Amino acid sequence: MLGLTTSGDSHFPKVTVTLALILCFAMLAACAAPPAAPSASEPVYEIVAQDVAYSGGSDQPIMLAVTGTDALAGAPAGLPPDVVDALQAAAVENPDALYIVVYAGMKPGGGYAVSVDSMALEGTEGSQTLVVTYSESAPEGAGTAALTYPYVIARVLSPPVSPDNVRFAAGS
Repeated sequence: MLGLTTSGDSHFPKVTVTLALILCFAMLAACAAPPAAPSASEPVYEIVAQDVAYSGGSDQPIMLAVTGTDALAGAPAGLPPDVVDALQAAAVENPDALYIVVYAGMKPGGGYAVSVDSMALEGTEGSQTLVVTYSESAPEGAGTAALTYPYVIARVLSPPVSPDNVRFAAGS
């Protein structure tokens, strides 16, 4: 094999195995696909706040799409002060962005949460609707005996979508 002999060379098997492993790893690295880039049709967003408020707002859920500029101009009706503060703090960082607020309303105890599961664009270019899928979860065991108001706020980084072109859908 490549003109190498094994007579008197006790290291030959170790060298051969080591070279074979290096070659295998090099071949695997060359064959590995690069990470997939996000599709141009998939919105890019980040969660900027997700918590539970302990002071009341509306008892009913509120789903809201608002620009940062509008959020800074006035408090959206029905949201608890903690949610308004979190929204406005995020909007200061990027007032031109679109903000998605999913507020679960009043819950009878601790352990409840709300989350954004996904965002997707529907329709043709120029008349696209951003569909925000969200879900709520309840505590698995006994929770605290306090009224809570779970919420999540997401900032849509791209593409730009008007708040009027946002639709909310409850997930599973």
